[in-house]
Amino acid sequence: MLAALLALVAAQEPARPPKAEKAEIVANLQWSLGRPVDAEWQPLDVDLQSAVSKDLDVQIVIDEDASRTRVVRRETVPAGGRRRLCLHLPTGRLGAAAFSTRPVMSIRGPGGRELATFTLTAGGRSWAQDEILVGLVTSDPAPDTAFGLGWKAGGSTVEVARMAADRLPDRWVGLAPLRMILIHGAPLDALSPDQGQALRDYVRQGGTLVLSPGVAKGGLAHPAIAAIVEIRTGEAETRTELPALTAKFGPFQGKTPFRFMPIREAPSLPGLEDTGIVRYEAGFGQVIALPFDLVKAPFDGWPGTVQLMTSLIVGAKRADLEWASGAGLPPELGQGVRRGNVLGRMLSLINPYPSWPLLAGLTLLYLAVIGPVNYLILRRLRMTLLLVATVPAISLLFLSLTLGLAYLIKGGTTTVTSLRVLATSPGLACARETRLTAVFSPSTRAYDIGSPPGRAALPVDRALFNPDERHDRAAALETEEGASTTFRGVPIGQWQSWAFETRAVADLGAGVRWELRNGKVRVKNGSAFSIERAILVRAGRGGWSSPVGAIAPGGDVEAPLDTARWSPIADLGFDDRSLGARVLGGPLGGLRLLYQRDDGRSVVQQEEILVCVIREDGPGAEVNARLSGESRSVSVLFVRKERS
Repeated sequence: MLAALLALVAAQEPARPPKAEKAEIVANLQWSLGRPVDAEWQPLDVDLQSAVSKDLDVQIVIDEDASRTRVVRRETVPAGGRRRLCLHLPTGRLGAAAFSTRPVMSIRGPGGRELATFTLTAGGRSWAQDEILVGLVTSDPAPDTAFGLGWKAGGSTVEVARMAADRLPDRWVGLAPLRMILIHGAPLDALSPDQGQALRDYVRQGGTLVLSPGVAKGGLAHPAIAAIVEIRTGEAETRTELPALTAKFGPFQGKTPFRFMPIREAPSLPGLEDTGIVRYEAGFGQVIALPFDLVKAPFDGWPGTVQLMTSLIVGAKRADLEWASGAGLPPELGQGVRRGNVLGRMLSLINPYPSWPLLAGLTLLYLAVIGPVNYLILRRLRMTLLLVATVPAISLLFLSLTLGLAYLIKGGTTTVTSLRVLATSPGLACARETRLTAVFSPSTRAYDIGSPPGRAALPVDRALFNPDERHDRAAALETEEGASTTFRGVPIGQWQSWAFETRAVADLGAGVRWELRNGKVRVKNGSAFSIERAILVRAGRGGWSSPVGAIAPGGDVEAPLDTARWSPIADLGFDDRSLGARVLGGPLGGLRLLYQRDDGRSVVQQEEILVCVIREDGPGAEVNARLSGESRSVSVLFVRKERS
């Protein structure tokens, strides 16, 4: 009886809900620049916080359906600690234009167990092609307009991407969409080494950095700035006016004293002489230093602040778009050594099928065997009814023979070809590096293809912007980020190729210099690259190519100038069937057509370009397959006088 009563009471007691499991990790995802941008890579901030007392090995997976992109990153989150990461979605320009860009992040633990998910909306509108994006790195709470930003410039809308110092992307491609970066009083000690390197490479690859001294430690002499340019300042002064500046942009509103930081041993910014504003060249880019605080009186509320910043923005270049249009080379040559044109020449080296004469011979033999020979033999044997069996059998035999010959001629291993182009100016300490790599597959299979470390990698079909293409036709792409980018599970059909492009800022040490003197050309190699062969080419009507020879790292060579010849490919040591001849023959040959009118007459403009074949430092890709001995690569350095 007692047992029955207890059972009745237990049945009437409400069931307790199961105890909720405590989340092991808390995750957050944000756009690094505030929203999707007009760029080939979309930078994203990932924040992770561990809620357990042990280290967590996690896999971060971000899926973006509009561009059919997946990025994977493996990290360890310390017990009870935080990790902040920056990932870069290789959507391509086409994927970035999608209005439904909506990344979804999944955090997975050991065994693929899902620990957390997060969906990121577009954060407002998508990018517009006529807008200018400016980065603002500051800890000052003043609004964007106080810095003279957020207005029109050159007929385009100026949008501001406001970031804390520790929120900068850690690769230069994340900063590449910014027309200009303004740093004002930011705590640059918060920058990680990777973020500092990203800022340095952003400037060196052609970006514009503007510095306004604030109250942050280090100011213009901070080590993060000194790694880009060395700025020497004098003792701070107190002033009430800047006549050269107010003469250009209008008078100050009153005679308010302000702190003026004179900058020594630096050229003035053209058009703003005697204002104290200076400009330093850094690689292909520039650093502009202001001697005053933009948000302090009398500059706060001064209409001239807007005009000053507008002039700086209009004068800045969108460096990543310049890179895409030729990497600082002459326009005709730059287009010739990039993407579509060079890819076709590279692939022409790999004919996956037997030659046409061989196929024609096989076809004639097949027609003879399947027709009269087959018939005459069966007739002699009085077995003509077997034609219904012998014809398919002979067809299958010849098909197998053709495929076998293709494998015999072209082999059964994967072939990688790559062209690496470095573009620089004499004495410049860096070069823009572009590498185009094609992977040829002898069979239908999926590959894991890794790019060289330190390079930003993107498939060629995403690097080429075609607004007429539909977004849902983009090939699905999975990448794993680490020291390098690895493309996972790339499907390649039998005897087909897949191509991708990598970009980087290459160090050249003291640079490569050349000069013409007394009928001779002298070249000094201040880089760590070994120049195997070099020529000096004059572009334009009546152009010539003069051999220079090999130059060891740190060495120099003087060679007589030969202006009576034009054989750049032979002088560079390439035979007609080599990769170098195939990919560079057209672009170098076209140099003689530069600077001519349509009627064929020459014009005044001509220039000399030093073309160097440098020793290759490795293959253009790491592939999870045995590579064919037919794999080839070539590295070329172009040194031209004009700055881009």
